[in-house]
Amino acid sequence: MIRKLGLIAILLCVCLSALPAAAEENVGDGIQETAAGGDSSTQDGSAEQKQGLLPKVVYTGGREILTVYADGTFEVKDVESQGTPRMITPIAESGGYFYTAGSVFDAYRVQRVGQDGTVENYDFDPNAGMYLQFAQDGYQYYNAKGYIVRVSEHEEPDRKKTLGKGSLLSRDETYIRNQEIWFTDVDGDYAIYKLANGKKTKLSKNDSYLKAVHNGWIYYHYYENKRWALYRMTLNGTNKQKLSGDADVAKTYIANNKIYYLDNHAKALREMNLDGTAKRVICKLRTDGVDIFAVEQGSIYFTEEQHPGKSNQQLYQADLKTGKKKLLVNIPLDFDYGWVRIRNVEPIGDYVAYSVANEVFLTKQDGTSPKKVATLGGAGAGRDLLHSKAK
Repeated sequence: MIRKLGLIAILLCVCLSALPAAAEENVGDGIQETAAGGDSSTQDGSAEQKQGLLPKVVYTGGREILTVYADGTFEVKDVESQGTPRMITPIAESGGYFYTAGSVFDAYRVQRVGQDGTVENYDFDPNAGMYLQFAQDGYQYYNAKGYIVRVSEHEEPDRKKTLGKGSLLSRDETYIRNQEIWFTDVDGDYAIYKLANGKKTKLSKNDSYLKAVHNGWIYYHYYENKRWALYRMTLNGTNKQKLSGDADVAKTYIANNKIYYLDNHAKALREMNLDGTAKRVICKLRTDGVDIFAVEQGSIYFTEEQHPGKSNQQLYQADLKTGKKKLLVNIPLDFDYGWVRIRNVEPIGDYVAYSVANEVFLTKQDGTSPKKVATLGGAGAGRDLLHSKAK
């Protein structure tokens, strides 16, 4: 009898040792960590399916894919090693894909990286001088020795097409509709141009930076009287209107048919109608406003920073109706091949995700329980990560 009981105990121990270990969770600060491919729930077998239905934000530096979910869980996947350049520059995000670039032995290589880590390479003769600026709707746009070149990701007879003279500044200063492009031209003294059918037309004065196109109007920043003003004009460059009064506009963000902007002259976060009327102060700034990242659920998310002396930067959330301002993050502002700023801010569920250089962080919406989620490879010193948000 004793021998039988001993045998049963041994078999029970062997069976228990073969069971998979439970997922490790950090519940002290309310943020759960799930390993790649793991499951943060032990309640039932449908946890992975439930997680797939959650809103998420995805980050990459080119070597890993980090997915952060609205419940605070996250996972990291490696990007396929398909001839990845030794030095990677994250360039753009479009249509759920990330675009990075770098030099390999005999080519300038652009990699289109899927959120599942799959990679497709696009190689170009380095002597062609082609440099990717951004991608949109299955097309890649390059600067190439004073010309703008479009490369199709679709099977077309003419996949590479020279659109005309010019040099794109960035995706933020470009608007594309069908075969027409409106852009701030680096080679044209930073004026706004329209490029259509190979013809380039100047629409604005120099030192004008396209910031948004909405309802047939171009909204742009123009430097005058030692401060940045906000103007708008039609797509043909007519009916120019100054909207910002005496403000020094650091950032413009259009949402809810309103213009939200940081005024560093009055030290205020402000709002106005699309035609410049009904200006009002949402809240005051303590220092200089830098960026506006999101307007969601009645709140606006923005950053401030101060110089000189001890440089710091802050991420705030403000209520659009009451103006109540909440500090979420307060960290030093470092310099490493450029200012290392808070970027890629996305409210997601009860959390706010953001990046600093190649590190991604989470904090709760009330600013508590900050946590570093991951350090992502690929982005060089002072480089920014790429991100994409999906519901």
